[in-house]
Amino acid sequence: LDGFEQLEGLLRLQSSDLVTDIEERFLALRELTRQGASPSEFGAAADQLLVRLDAVENRVAGGASARAAFVAALIVIVREGVESALLVMLLFGLVARAGQVTDRRVVHAGWIAAVTVGVVAWVASESVVRIGGGNRELVEGAVALLAVVVLVYAGHIVLARMDAERRIAALKRRFAGIPAGRRRLVLFGMAFVAVFREVFEVVLFLRAIELSAGDADLAIAAGGLVGFVVSVPLV
Repeated sequence: LDGFEQLEGLLRLQSSDLVTDIEERFLALRELTRQGASPSEFGAAADQLLVRLDAVENRVAGGASARAAFVAALIVIVREGVESALLVMLLFGLVARAGQVTDRRVVHAGWIAAVTVGVVAWVASESVVRIGGGNRELVEGAVALLAVVVLVYAGHIVLARMDAERRIAALKRRFAGIPAGRRRLVLFGMAFVAVFREVFEVVLFLRAIELSAGDADLAIAAGGLVGFVVSVPLV
């Protein structure tokens, strides 16, 4: 979590077999601790893992190539950008069927707020990426759990009826019965959490690429820009 995981995404572009091998050896070490293996047995397995980690260190010691950093940043932006857009469009569909036209502005406000907070997170992430790997996982996990809560709530509404006609009618009744202020707050929260989860992943992934790519900041920026341009027609 402290070292290898930050480089995992970029390393998969260069040597997916090596990444898979290292992950399997990490899992094997964990299993040895559960089995109460002897110090010598555990040490031998750890030494084999360290040999692989040395290979990774040698591979990234001179910094990843600008081309690899460019491709990695492009993939991150396209994947997370399209996912975010799909979630927002689902909310627009919900509004079209069961809300009011003005509710679309609330959805827009939610995703714009998420992107804005994401920019702040990018600026602050210089210090965040230096904290322990377990704490990073805890922060990302908390955001993921919050997203789950919101999506489960949405799913409870959407799946309240089994057939499409009754489902739409149920949505209309549910939203019609919610005061306008609360309905818009729910829509804003759903849009914010759905998009911020993706934005948070973008920050983590791009910081990881930056840490491993050395002086490839321009390549990362170019990859992100091209990824954004590619995402627009896809969306």
